[in-house]
Amino acid sequence: MEPKKTLLAAGLILALSLAAYSNSFHAEFQFDDFHQVVTNGYIRSLGNLPKFFTDGSTITQLRGPVGFRPLTTASFALNYYLTGYGVWSYHCLNFLLHFLCAFLVFLVVRAVLDDSGMEDAYTVSLAAALIFALHPIQTGAVTYISSRALLLASFFCLLSFYGFLRYRGGRGRMWIVVAPVSFMLGLLSKEIAVSLLSLMLAYDFLVTVPARGGYTAARRVWVCYVPFIVALGIYLVWRKAVTGLVSPASTGIGAGWYIVSEARAWLLYLRLLVFPMNQNADYFIPVSNGIDAHFIAALLVIIASVAFSFRLRKKSPHAAFFAAWFLLAVLPESTLVPLPDIAVEYRLYLPSAGFIAASVLIISASLKKPAAGRWAVISVVVLLSVLTFNRNAVWATDYTLWNDVAAKSPASARAHLNLGKALVGVERYADAEREFMASLVADPYYPERYLIYADLGLCYFRQGMIDKAIGVLSEVVRTYPRFIEAYTDLGNAYLAAGRYGEAADVLSRAAAADPRSARTRIVLAQTYAKMGRADEAVLQARDALRLAPDEGQRKYAESLLSELEGSRADR
Repeated sequence: MEPKKTLLAAGLILALSLAAYSNSFHAEFQFDDFHQVVTNGYIRSLGNLPKFFTDGSTITQLRGPVGFRPLTTASFALNYYLTGYGVWSYHCLNFLLHFLCAFLVFLVVRAVLDDSGMEDAYTVSLAAALIFALHPIQTGAVTYISSRALLLASFFCLLSFYGFLRYRGGRGRMWIVVAPVSFMLGLLSKEIAVSLLSLMLAYDFLVTVPARGGYTAARRVWVCYVPFIVALGIYLVWRKAVTGLVSPASTGIGAGWYIVSEARAWLLYLRLLVFPMNQNADYFIPVSNGIDAHFIAALLVIIASVAFSFRLRKKSPHAAFFAAWFLLAVLPESTLVPLPDIAVEYRLYLPSAGFIAASVLIISASLKKPAAGRWAVISVVVLLSVLTFNRNAVWATDYTLWNDVAAKSPASARAHLNLGKALVGVERYADAEREFMASLVADPYYPERYLIYADLGLCYFRQGMIDKAIGVLSEVVRTYPRFIEAYTDLGNAYLAAGRYGEAADVLSRAAAADPRSARTRIVLAQTYAKMGRADEAVLQARDALRLAPDEGQRKYAESLLSELEGSRADR
């Protein structure tokens, strides 16, 4: 592979990707970003790095979820160390990982095609990498900061597979060490890195073994799997020791019905890859409770795809391999491990590389005029760049994102709930109240209805409707006593109503249940101050300052503490 042409490919991928994502670097923290980054106190000290690898609770500020993605959490800690909550640095690292993944797609496709002796391998590889880099389906992985786990896992998976190809081609024995280590790093980023093993097997079955004269002649190829299997074994034992679980925790969805439900996701994924229009950050696809037309249609499509790939293996084993890549990389999150959401765009990140490479190979083989193919690629790249730039604008703020989701998923309670939250943030309280009511109507059985009522109570509070806020929040606390945030909101409402004793009682319970909440300490300090309990108020303000999760809350706690200490000194 010529170094100059490789550098040219890297520069072109970087320049065009930067243009397409140039409006994404100041997009706000969204959705899971808040509990994984903004309020996650663990990432605010690099001293916690060893803890990330031994304590599953460090992945989030939420109580309950236990995961094991220590490398991802460590990357957030690095961002915080460098720029605090300067959102641009988090986006910069996500973008850098995306560029590296796209460049690795180029290297992987080129390595596969070089073995085939294809004359136009460079152009085909560059086209696949550019389409991968610029396809708007990737915005959910790149612009959404919490998808860092997927980007890291994909990067290490691609690097490991490239090393596997280099070793298979006899171009560097060091890769037999580097590739398994990279595989382990991918697993420590996100579980989907396990897809690597299926990609390796598919490559050997479709390409290596036939090229070497069959299974008998190629029996030695399986030796290199040993270090990868050892790495997977170490990871599973490590994960079990840290979290008590080998696989992600159960979501309560039956595996059988999850597979049936995922049928709709498969059809959606194929449509998005071919026609990336009407994208949605939060698709509303309920769990199926029976076999339906969507499942039958998807099953037929999957069977046809497998049959097509099988027939393609003799004429073009490399194209068949990339088609198998797509199918195999989708499987981990679309089969036997039920996940809370049926369809999510970022799950297509690694699978899309196989789909795109297979498509480019098949189309290029059918074109009789190479010039026509190059102009087609240029046209597609320009179109995808515009679509990606426009899609990134949707991710700019909480409001723009959830307004888009609610418009496309009007039956989604979660969409209306989050749009209501965003509207509260921009002080559009009447509109927010309407969205909360729409959320309640959309799904009477929504499992997190208490969140809707809690936010409705906060909306009333912000409008000065204190009695209505107290009424709603009291009901939330009574019905969902484990939802500690509602206690703090209720205490704040009692404080505003001058009911200091009730405020102190509710806030004390909240502080005992969640000792890490700075906001609870702030409101409790204000309550004690109103009650004339100056010493206790100062102690709570000091705790708030120590626990403050962000710069804004830290400054507020500092100001409150200074005021309380000054008042105490005057006495």
